[in-house]
Amino acid sequence: MLDLNFVSNLPAEVSQMKSLKELSLRWNALTSLPAEIAEMNSLEVLNLTNNNLTVLPAEIGNMKSLKVLRLNYNNIQQLPASLANLAGTLKILDLSNNPMGRQWLSEVKAMLPNTQVIF
Repeated sequence: MLDLNFVSNLPAEVSQMKSLKELSLRWNALTSLPAEIAEMNSLEVLNLTNNNLTVLPAEIGNMKSLKVLRLNYNNIQQLPASLANLAGTLKILDLSNNPMGRQWLSEVKAMLPNTQVIF
């Protein structure tokens, strides 16, 4: 857990934690994620609540073990199309309190039909 640590930059070396199951980076100052985060093959829970994220790397769609992705309270306006690759595994996607707009809700639900989308 790296909550409340004023982290503004996640180093690419985070990908070396191959067996990590849960990563919580709530209440930090992240503006982006390194593409290498997708190399964390065992990651099941990624909590990025309350940061300054505006986009996600397209590579996030390669995180086949990801079950919970919490992106609430960020500045995300759109999601990468590759997120659809997680349709079979992602169970919860929390997008609440982002400036996406309600028009995205149906698109996200179509992209991830088996995922509980919190909007």
